[in-house]
Amino acid sequence: SLEGPSHRPVDGFASNFGRTILEAADLVATGTISSKVEKRGGLYFRQFVLSEALWGESELHSLRVSYQDPALFDACGPSIAMALYRLSQSDVFQPVGKPLDTRDTGALSAVKTYIKADSSFGSIHERARVIKDTLLAQLLEGGTAARYASVEMIFLVNFQPQVFSRADYQLVQRFIPKAEKNTAKDLKLAMRHLVARVLKREAQVKLLYSAGNAQEEVQAHALLDEYFKAHPGAFTREDVDRFAMISGSLSQAAATAMLRLQASVDLRVAEREAALAAYYENRPEGLRAVGSAGSLRDEEWQSRPSLALGGLETIPNRGSE
Repeated sequence: SLEGPSHRPVDGFASNFGRTILEAADLVATGTISSKVEKRGGLYFRQFVLSEALWGESELHSLRVSYQDPALFDACGPSIAMALYRLSQSDVFQPVGKPLDTRDTGALSAVKTYIKADSSFGSIHERARVIKDTLLAQLLEGGTAARYASVEMIFLVNFQPQVFSRADYQLVQRFIPKAEKNTAKDLKLAMRHLVARVLKREAQVKLLYSAGNAQEEVQAHALLDEYFKAHPGAFTREDVDRFAMISGSLSQAAATAMLRLQASVDLRVAEREAALAAYYENRPEGLRAVGSAGSLRDEEWQSRPSLALGGLETIPNRGSE
């Protein structure tokens, strides 16, 4: 039989790959997919001869793969990696997500890395830290590894934001101008969420605790100003109200600077609210009940190809700030 890591953490997978693929799959394996196709009704069947189990185990070395999309394997050569779900203890399996051509070595390496990190016996927070460090290293590698890392980072920031620090933010921000276009867009989105979920809160707390110390007030305000200039979409109406409250406890110079920042944030938030209200107003009549200008969001959500083997995932649209 073929065996790979198969530990399912009791506190859940830390990576998006783990949550969307490993959670649903019985087996992730490399092997050779047959070019011979058998059709029965609306289903297609091919034989998949296994080479290596990356996740899970199989006593079978040759599996029947059942699928509905006739073009599922069109973009791949015969050597693939694939996540599979077993049907009723038979030799028939169904794909989870899409197959991966093993000639894409960067993608295959990413898959192996996420499996190794997320099937360890550490807590979800420990595994998230390992995955974060791995993603940062993959960004520095560039190429396909960086492409997949940028997508995975969006999800990690949203599900495990506490494992990221300001130092991580600074590293990614320095990398963005050098990155490929779509990688850069996804990293900007990830960092926008990091500012929204963690960093702006830390800066606001620092500003409150520095009240009365002019030098520390300047440093804390500079952080907020930096985050707003880089990611204005991370700031909301809540921040406008919070800034008004904070400014009352600051020295005059710091309070004046805070009120200027508050006005800038207020303007950007008002612009987004107006744009979103217009968006909902102009939607077809049957769709207007979905969402409202009273429930404002920084971006719409869309489905797009995600990680290798990941199929279509829902992630925030790479919209403008």
